[in-house]
Amino acid sequence: MSIRALLRSPLRSPLASPFVRSSALSWSPLNAGANLRFWYDAGAVNGLSASGGNVDQLTDLSGNGRNLLPVMSSRRPTVGQTSPNGRPVIDLAASSLQSLELTDATLQPIFGGTLPCTIGAYFFRAAGGGSGFWPVLDLANPSSSGTADRHSIAHWVSPPNTTFSRRNNSTPNVVPQVELVGPAHILAIYRYNGSSHTTSVRALWTSGVFAAAATVLSDTVAIAGLSRMTLGARYMGGSISNHANGQVGEVFGIDKLLSDEETARALNALWAKWIGA
Repeated sequence: MSIRALLRSPLRSPLASPFVRSSALSWSPLNAGANLRFWYDAGAVNGLSASGGNVDQLTDLSGNGRNLLPVMSSRRPTVGQTSPNGRPVIDLAASSLQSLELTDATLQPIFGGTLPCTIGAYFFRAAGGGSGFWPVLDLANPSSSGTADRHSIAHWVSPPNTTFSRRNNSTPNVVPQVELVGPAHILAIYRYNGSSHTTSVRALWTSGVFAAAATVLSDTVAIAGLSRMTLGARYMGGSISNHANGQVGEVFGIDKLLSDEETARALNALWAKWIGA
């Protein structure tokens, strides 16, 4: 069954999975094997280290050692419990310039150029107000501009509140996904095959309304110089900016294109873990 068909499937209840419900479709980022390059889950056993309610480290559960650390002690995010299933999340406050990051030049030969990849996330966007750009995950060349050399999952907070996944470069490509009018729990998966990228998003409003989008955008310009991964902010022009307000529960990166079926399994697994059974 294609992603588009899955996204058209009927919903049974406000917290029922909108994707295929079957034990045969169970999925974990570990299913990607050696292609799993980073995986962060704030609710997992040993998923993070904290002291005084603040995050000291978000541990890379892929086994590749790409742990995310705060820029400085005074800018550590806090540990929260915002997901409908009560799992711990990373609570980011823009006013305190909170973020977690990693410097790793090996990200370029894995995710740079026009190499295929799949990036997924669960995060919570609080209710409106303000303006600007809030990155959930920014995988970037830290010296490039905000419209060059990066993979990102992010959302705008200026009206209309639009959640999107993007891969932008010297020819910026931004894929708007879902217009948000209130607090939303969001599942997002972004896939790039070397010439075009597809994004799939599910958002749950507090009213229990669902929205979905599947978009394909052509893109063949190579990404260069990837060496900085940031959770909750964006690195551009050699400095950090655009700090986020919101919560992040899980992020993973895979250096291959997941199939439609694998993507459906991943969305279903994220839903079951963070939203409902």
